[in-house]
Amino acid sequence: MSVDNRGTTDVPRWYYSFMIRGVRYFGSIPEARTKAEALKVEAMKRLEVYEGRYGKEPGVKDFCEFVDQVYMEYAKSNKATWKHDLFRSETLKEHFGGLRFRDITPRSVEKFILGRLDSDSRRKSKRSPVSVHKEFSLLSSIFNMAMREEVAAGNPCLKISKKVREKIPARNKRDRFMSLEEEDKLFNLGLVGSRAHFRPIVRLGVHLGARLGELMAIKRADLNLSTKPFSVKLRSKGQDVKVEVRPNHVLIPKSKNGKPRTIPLSNMAKDIFADLHGDEAGFDYVFANPDTGQPYTNVGKAFGAACREAGIQDLTFHDLRHTFASRLREAGVDAITRRDLLGHSTVEMSDDYTHSSAESRLRAVQSIADYRKQDYSNFTTNQDSETSVRIAS
Repeated sequence: MSVDNRGTTDVPRWYYSFMIRGVRYFGSIPEARTKAEALKVEAMKRLEVYEGRYGKEPGVKDFCEFVDQVYMEYAKSNKATWKHDLFRSETLKEHFGGLRFRDITPRSVEKFILGRLDSDSRRKSKRSPVSVHKEFSLLSSIFNMAMREEVAAGNPCLKISKKVREKIPARNKRDRFMSLEEEDKLFNLGLVGSRAHFRPIVRLGVHLGARLGELMAIKRADLNLSTKPFSVKLRSKGQDVKVEVRPNHVLIPKSKNGKPRTIPLSNMAKDIFADLHGDEAGFDYVFANPDTGQPYTNVGKAFGAACREAGIQDLTFHDLRHTFASRLREAGVDAITRRDLLGHSTVEMSDDYTHSSAESRLRAVQSIADYRKQDYSNFTTNQDSETSVRIAS
């Protein structure tokens, strides 16, 4: 008999057992209540053997093995931020180590979130909800890939309670940007002496709106200070793309969204790069540490020290990007142009088929260079009279 009841009539415990090609297959059928139901399951098991699916039920794969062997291999090849995934995955593996995918439930994910929120960061301060959100997002991405690979039946991250989800916002909305008065203090009191060599980096942070990592990654080959354009072939999101770098533009090979972009240079930015281009010409990077030939790694720390020296509170290097966006907006630059200069994917009230012209982008960055010459204190538009804008990381 291929199925056998080892329980009682009132409380049946059905098992299957059969042999195919000299190999015996057996197991329990806990969901069966009658012999007919048990036979149906047994037939399904036979079919799984013939199709090579037997013993490969979704959810039995070890979570940590999948992260190391599948997810991280994909991330290293396809994601610019794979190093972030790498160190966050260590936290996930430490918590969910020894578990299979089917062992990780919505409740266990909620316990992970609440435990992380109640823990301290490396700096001995309370862990940021935004940081926990990034870990949670990575866990969800791992489950989504596991589902595509047919090793997980579902994603428990989609089923956590609204109350717990609200504890981990995607990001802190921050309106901080640098005023002209603070800019004067920063350059006259903070970026002096041993920190004076960081002045061009900070200037370009204001005049390009680029992220610190993007600035540090700029190579001399990415600059076009000539009168003729040149083209660069890049790998972007698994595809080969050709990017034209116009005269007086700088190439950002990879934005946070994974796409390359070029930024036109205002007269001030052009002069800064021209001065830098002659310095340390033997190095590939524009902002190379002369001791290593590699980009500086202490800019954020030095910027914080300069702000403290100048008496400026609660200002980070990333706020220079907010400053760039705010000044663009005050100058009346439209949302589409702001989006393209900042390297964002979308803006409200626009679609993916709308793009700014090279001329509008050049006028926009020049407005930053001319910011001190203008008075935007009473500037308004019909759509929005705010003088600042929230900018995503």
